[in-house]
Amino acid sequence: MSGPWEDYAPAPAKAPAQRQPRGIRNNNPGNIEDGSFARSIPGYKGTDGRFAVYDSPEAGNAAHATLLGSYGRRGLNTVDGVVGRWAPSSENNTGAYARFVAQRLGVDPTAPLDMNDPKVLSSMAAAMAEHENGQPVTMSGDTPPWMDYSQGAFGGSPAAVASQSAPQAPTMLNAAPAAPQATMAGMQALAGPAPPDPSTLKADDGLGFLKGVTAPVFNASGHLQRGVTGTPVGDAMTNMGGALRGALPEGLTSFIDNPQGFFDAQAKDGKRPGKLGEFLGNVAGTAWVPGAPLVQGAVGGALLSDKTDAGGVLKDAAIGGVAGRAGAFASDLATTGVGKLLSKAPKIMDLTALKAAKDAAYKAVDDSGFIIPKSSVSGMVDDFAKTVQSSALSKSAKDDAASIIQYARSLTKGDLTLSQLEKLRGDIYEAMVKKGGDTGRIGAQFRAKIDGVIDGVDNGLVRTARDLNARLKKADLVKRASQSADIRAEKDYGGDYGRKVKDRVFPLIDPANPNRNLRGATPDEVAALTKVVTGTKAQNLASTVGGMLDPRRLGGKILSGITTTGGGAGAPLTGGLSLLVPALQMGAGFGLTGYASKTARNSVDDLIRLIAAGGSKQALKRAPTPASLATQEAMDRFARPLAVAVSAPSLAAARAKDRPKR
Repeated sequence: MSGPWEDYAPAPAKAPAQRQPRGIRNNNPGNIEDGSFARSIPGYKGTDGRFAVYDSPEAGNAAHATLLGSYGRRGLNTVDGVVGRWAPSSENNTGAYARFVAQRLGVDPTAPLDMNDPKVLSSMAAAMAEHENGQPVTMSGDTPPWMDYSQGAFGGSPAAVASQSAPQAPTMLNAAPAAPQATMAGMQALAGPAPPDPSTLKADDGLGFLKGVTAPVFNASGHLQRGVTGTPVGDAMTNMGGALRGALPEGLTSFIDNPQGFFDAQAKDGKRPGKLGEFLGNVAGTAWVPGAPLVQGAVGGALLSDKTDAGGVLKDAAIGGVAGRAGAFASDLATTGVGKLLSKAPKIMDLTALKAAKDAAYKAVDDSGFIIPKSSVSGMVDDFAKTVQSSALSKSAKDDAASIIQYARSLTKGDLTLSQLEKLRGDIYEAMVKKGGDTGRIGAQFRAKIDGVIDGVDNGLVRTARDLNARLKKADLVKRASQSADIRAEKDYGGDYGRKVKDRVFPLIDPANPNRNLRGATPDEVAALTKVVTGTKAQNLASTVGGMLDPRRLGGKILSGITTTGGGAGAPLTGGLSLLVPALQMGAGFGLTGYASKTARNSVDDLIRLIAAGGSKQALKRAPTPASLATQEAMDRFARPLAVAVSAPSLAAARAKDRPKR
């Protein structure tokens, strides 16, 4: 049987009683089928029609050991796994075969073995040769004693292997006992000539790419083979593999059967797989995996895992999944950064430009011939007068209201323009709202009635003018609060602007004093106001510590007195320290206070920009351009998948200890 799922592994040959078994006659105790692998072994002589014939026992022994070693490199490290591939159940009683070999070795058929240990290989080869030929095999010729099948592993019959002590039994993974000195030469002979020193070989990235791109295929084959060996699925795959193999060129089947042999042959020519090429091959071999970054990375990690146990493969899959997600995250960050550079920054008006835009908008309304009918304004004033008369107000509040009503009626002798009505609103604010108390409350009601009249008009020019006016009023209010904080901070020598501006801005969102709140504030504006009032954690910490160190402030003055005089707690500082410590204290205090103030100013500036932009954070975002959109699409379609595909191989390359450095 042959194919990518099965190597050469026929049923035991039944030889006539008067003749030696076929495997012994052919110097081929493992009954390896004729084919590209068999012919690649020095000493190949021909075929008997199905099985390879070698010219010496040593050549047959070498073929048997080489093929078993290639199994180990591909992850088959149990008796069940090796026998299931060597002698598929379509032609053999694989279960009985595996039990026979395991009994001879004295191990469980599913126990992992160290297939890199020559003693394990020779013990397994002896047991398999006995089963293949129906008798313990005695090789003729110059076969060395350590590989003589009649003597078992390093001497002793194969049947005696099961009864050997633990140090002499086939070596389990991660527990390989040292070989006896007497057999060291045999071990070296089985392993073949020492491989060339990798540092002396020339790196070939083409060779590395071939190794890297095929590694996921061979690893996947090994993982799958271990999972389905001895099952109906495994048998079906064996048959399918045999059929596929027949359609492949002989050179390709030779590489599939023994890839490590191919690379070993290249090493003899002075070449080794290049690290860069192998990495790129790993990327190409796993880039096709579909799914989300976590899934793609996990599959890539499993395909690049050279572990033979389920736990090791799962661990590599988990690492690959995390790496894939990290790669996607890094790609997203890069995409965002590039998109930001290529996008267009919004044009936000400063207060001067905002005022000019507002004035132009009101002029456009007036030029359009828009007016508020005299009847609407008169009715509004009469309605407000009734409200004042029916309200329980203080005498001063009623007097103020009467004065403003009289003023309003003087304006309603004819129709009013939008500018005239806005002026009336402003006058009410100055004469009544700013006074607070009953006067401020009743004045706010009058302004609300004016707003109701204007808002009831369906006119786009009016809405635009009113919106710009509202932005300007709010931004100007915040600006004046900031200027007041500046003055107070300068007056209070060493004062913290952040602390002062919090005090000035807080009334704009104080729920206990709604009449002074920033009228018409949007949710985003309220959030920005709150940030100014509460400050950031870093800002507040810097302000607190800076206040304790800054010698211009009370805390700093007290600390300075303690450090320079000793404060009664110890000896005062003398010499250079008496100058250095206060200087350090002053520098730290100034720096922290300055940082806190700058952070507060930035928050205020952001608030004013937000108000000028219309009160929505969306308006502050950079606008996409054709270049940024094209870049975004390209990054999403190519860079992100590539980053995910590269991440798992990168970790695999970093964790691989057997890869030489370039």
